[in-house]
Amino acid sequence: MTQEEYRRKFREFVLGPCRPFYEGVKPWQMGEAWHDDSLLYFEQHLPRFWRMVEMLKPVVPGLAGPFCELGSFYPYTLYYFGRPVDLYDLVPRVCLTAMPYDVGGVRLQAFNLCTDELPRDRYAVVVMSEVLEHLPCDLLAVQRKVSAAVRPGGYLLVTYPAQYGNEAHGYDRCMGDSAVLHGGHLREFTAETVAQFFTDLRVVSTEEFTYPAYGRTFAVLYKKDR
Repeated sequence: MTQEEYRRKFREFVLGPCRPFYEGVKPWQMGEAWHDDSLLYFEQHLPRFWRMVEMLKPVVPGLAGPFCELGSFYPYTLYYFGRPVDLYDLVPRVCLTAMPYDVGGVRLQAFNLCTDELPRDRYAVVVMSEVLEHLPCDLLAVQRKVSAAVRPGGYLLVTYPAQYGNEAHGYDRCMGDSAVLHGGHLREFTAETVAQFFTDLRVVSTEEFTYPAYGRTFAVLYKKDR
């Protein structure tokens, strides 16, 4: 499948099977433009979603058990495979006062990854894309709870933005509001930084790519062997 075919197929998916999810969140004050904005976000970030889905394709078909995405209102990556998804939204929103609820196969709930606990050994696949750079807490502590949520034999897919520079910024400590670098990010990462994360899991595959809407990005697929 070419990237243009993927774009067309995914647009049909977002406007079809995923529509109940977006229609379901509208009443929670997401605004009339929420669905269109979400689709626009997807199209701007298509290269990232494209790579993530391609990285998961070899492993997802043989997996049993629930899926989980941390940190977004865009459950495309795992929902693409036709399975229910637990979606933990990490961004404070007005609509989260109505959580948790289930819309179109996506079980959505408010969550603070810095302070709340995930269920242990539950998920066959966990996706955490463009999350770590926003968290004002110890990222090594976060990685321990995320690793624990993956069931033995399961997988974790993480993306890490590098964007503007060659220096990693405070990956292991809290950075205050004054340390925001750009676009709400508290940190950037390098290949050296990424190598220090999730060392209790085995690296299955890695990708490094650049795209206009976002910049340089690392993606790593890990497996929990036991």
